[in-house]
Amino acid sequence: MMASTERLRTLSDHGLSAGLEQGEWEPRDSVGHLTDERKDGWRRILSAVATTEAIEGTLIEPLTGAFSGAPEALAYLHTHSADEDRHHRILSRYLWNTFNYRKERRTVSDTVIYDGLLPRLASTFGRRPLPGLAMLHCYEGFSLLFYRVFKERASEDGLPGILACVRAIEKDELRHVTGVETLCRIAVERNGRGPGPVDRLAIRALLEVMMLDVNMSRWAIHNREVREHFVKLGISPASIGRAAREARSRTLKFVEGLAS
Repeated sequence: MMASTERLRTLSDHGLSAGLEQGEWEPRDSVGHLTDERKDGWRRILSAVATTEAIEGTLIEPLTGAFSGAPEALAYLHTHSADEDRHHRILSRYLWNTFNYRKERRTVSDTVIYDGLLPRLASTFGRRPLPGLAMLHCYEGFSLLFYRVFKERASEDGLPGILACVRAIEKDELRHVTGVETLCRIAVERNGRGPGPVDRLAIRALLEVMMLDVNMSRWAIHNREVREHFVKLGISPASIGRAAREARSRTLKFVEGLAS
């Protein structure tokens, strides 16, 4: 337990440092060389990514109830949440500085999943933290896989501002994976057991919700508009699905390890 709390303390310190470095950052790019279709694609996809970064705070806040009496865990959750809020602000600033664009309407996906379903599910995390932590783990893992493709497109389109944003966010996401895994181990130690049958069932159900959230297949009506913009950027919707499935597999493998 002592090693875990020390690790969380170090991760929290790194998060505070990143916040100080990026707090007033105003990223931007010159996009005069891009076609109108390409600009439209970047605007819409970056807006969707910014929204996804912001929603993780909804998943994190209820987890604080599960770690009362564990100050290092609570401090880490605070810095993790602050990181996600900063990512949202950085991407929103980039959109405004580069495209003079600000998201003003909620999409169907935002309303159904982010405003409705996820907050209701997250309300249970204070009592059962492992499913919530597993969902966070999967979102973070998916982000890292997704950003690889994102960086390729930004490089091809000559957008160093986006590249800088994504690289900064990636560093935080890598730290988050370590932090969430550490919190899972602390939760197991505090409970005196690994994830039981109910936890495993809840984890699989929550990961299916996440898969629905990021699904870009033709039948996923709630993401139809976003899917079209991925195509505009030359990003295969199928590659998004593969990244999500890989992230889910990694999370489930980690959870199985907690039970051993």
